Amino acid sequence: MKIETDDVLCIMEISEMLGVHSSAVSNWQKRDVGFPEPLVEMRIGKLWLRDDIIAWANERQIKKVRNKETRIEFLKSQIEKLEKQK
Repeated sequence: MKIETDDVLCIMEISEMLGVHSSAVSNWQKRDVGFPEPLVEMRIGKLWLRDDIIAWANERQIKKVRNKETRIEFLKSQIEKLEKQK
């Protein structure tokens, strides 16, 4: 399988795609056992397959959040979900 550069995402690209801060993505990576494994780990950081991230986000009904108030509510709901998994 040939992988194109558009097929992979770094943590910043994931955060932009989902409309969250990169620290949220880092937290999901560390705390959500369902978060996709990176395709590769390099000195510059980890890279994930775009399709894996999209599938994960769709399973959790994560959509890009545009305004600050909605983002706060979204992050609170994600925290609650993570706490329930503990």
